[in-house]
Amino acid sequence: MEMTYQSLPLFGESLDVVILHCQSLAQIRQQDGTLLVFKIILKTFWCRISRSMLYMKEHHAFHKEQLSPSRLNKPLFLVGPMPPLEFQHCESAAATITCGYSLCWNKSGLRDVILGTTGRKQGTSAKGARYPSTESSLCKRRLLEIFFSLEHEGAANEPCKETTYQEYKPTFTFPGASISKTTTNDSSAQSSPKIEFPVECANATVKQTCPLDYPLKHDTKNIQAEVCPEYFRWIHEDLQPWKATGITREMLESIKSTAHFRIVVHKGKVYLDKFRPAYQTREEFTFWGIVQLLRLYPGTLPDLELMFQCEDQPAIKKNDYKGSKATTIPPLFHYCGHHTAFDIPFPDWSFWGWPEVNVKPWESTLSAVKDKAEMIPWKDREPYAYWKGNPTTSRSRGELLKCNDSKKNRLESSLDWGREMAEGFKHSNLEDQCTHRYNIYIEGIAWSVSQKYVLACDAMTLLVKPEYYDIFSRGLIPMDHYWPIRPHQKCRDIKFAVEWGNEHPTQAQSIGENGSRFVAESVKMKYVYDYMFHLLSEYSKLLKFKTKVPPGAVELCSEVMACPFGGSIRKFMDESMVMSPSDALPCSLPPPYEPLELKALHERKENVTRQVEMEEAQHWKDFEKRSSSWWSWIYHLCCS
Repeated sequence: MEMTYQSLPLFGESLDVVILHCQSLAQIRQQDGTLLVFKIILKTFWCRISRSMLYMKEHHAFHKEQLSPSRLNKPLFLVGPMPPLEFQHCESAAATITCGYSLCWNKSGLRDVILGTTGRKQGTSAKGARYPSTESSLCKRRLLEIFFSLEHEGAANEPCKETTYQEYKPTFTFPGASISKTTTNDSSAQSSPKIEFPVECANATVKQTCPLDYPLKHDTKNIQAEVCPEYFRWIHEDLQPWKATGITREMLESIKSTAHFRIVVHKGKVYLDKFRPAYQTREEFTFWGIVQLLRLYPGTLPDLELMFQCEDQPAIKKNDYKGSKATTIPPLFHYCGHHTAFDIPFPDWSFWGWPEVNVKPWESTLSAVKDKAEMIPWKDREPYAYWKGNPTTSRSRGELLKCNDSKKNRLESSLDWGREMAEGFKHSNLEDQCTHRYNIYIEGIAWSVSQKYVLACDAMTLLVKPEYYDIFSRGLIPMDHYWPIRPHQKCRDIKFAVEWGNEHPTQAQSIGENGSRFVAESVKMKYVYDYMFHLLSEYSKLLKFKTKVPPGAVELCSEVMACPFGGSIRKFMDESMVMSPSDALPCSLPPPYEPLELKALHERKENVTRQVEMEEAQHWKDFEKRSSSWWSWIYHLCCS
């Protein structure tokens, strides 16, 4: 039920998150025009100390009807006085304070329900309350009825106690609200406020150093970790070449001339030994991602050293390490892998942002893409295949433009790449590309970071068979998450896929939704960090030498990295920064594939792809037969 919140003057006082304000009158106007007025006057002997709290009712039995559609789990109704000065708005904000309630979600999946005078922070201003983002899944009227039904006499008998403002924020737990799937063994455990560690930059005249107050260790709560997504099992396969021999210092140093930098994790800190610059800001955001991993899970990564290369294509060719060299394979981390190379796939830099092409951090982009996709129902989207990109990076992309058929496909290429760069790619927002039923993914020089964005659009992904793979792409299943396209028959395959999808919209939409769900749930940032954690942890077990920080190496931290930058680089770093250590453990790494399991997985993908090809072959055979009959009829009509 929609309601309009009426702003109230609160005697110049701005409140942030209290349930009821002392001696304040709150008015809420309902749709039917009636006016509900409730007035709570707290006696002066009720806890004059600003940080005190009163428990009005710790538990309340709700009628079964009142629990629908959302169930309140152990509601706690609190009354508090005006919060401390540091939690108040400025005086100019007093006019915007309104009466109502708000819901806000925290990282543990808990929702705070605040009833009474609230500020703009909760989104309950007179304007904000009309937007869907501030609507509650809990009926507004029902919440008021529950409030009125409470018994007040127990509040005055409750002893006052000193506590912090954050501790008396009321918290309601709704079932199914957990953002992650981690579970706790203590069902009565309450979510405690997190201490955040924002970046604090030194004066320009002082050299920036890493702060000493960020914890090098953090105790997780009594939480049982969930099992990681299936694609994490490929970590074991990627490290398999070194299972028997281990990794020696000689192996690592032999690849120094190929790598861009060395990363050292030592006693909970990370150090950089840089050899040569990489393209654009690839290395900066790769460093940044590793630093954020240590902020999320401080003190959990073992000591290690690794070499990293930031080029497009893998560098360690299998053909170069046969025979006697098979025991000297150098381990090199990279953004993608190939069946002919030993490079170890690692999350690419774009998860934390790509300023040069205006690609925001993954969490922000995923949210924007999802919002945009929801604005246009699948049935109302353009019934064509769509691609936008740089056609000059590979022969296959150039060939793709020849498939352009305005009646079936729309393949848009950024031909003026220089102008796009000069304008900061303002016309290339990824979320604006979710207007078609079918989106094409095709590799460039090697793998492309665009795969996750293409999948996120809810459109059926037409995936031109890739040669390369990143951390998650081996977890994709044809006809479940995407439609397979053969590289040497792109135009014909795309034409058939579009026709099939338009004739079978329910199935095509399902494939698109499955692909979108995969990247949204299995490739969320929590799992990106967990993948990094497990990959590096398993890698460290293979090292046969003692880790040391090389001379000249620089300690990395958020301050050292972010403070020198401004503009989009700084903005993306701030946006993607981990503010607090995680209370939850990383997900649990699944076991390696058994040989028969791996064989069955490959066969499954091949069989599904072959079935699609057979169906398409029959389609074109029938089409040619119909066309032949049609031309034969025309010939006899005209010429006989």
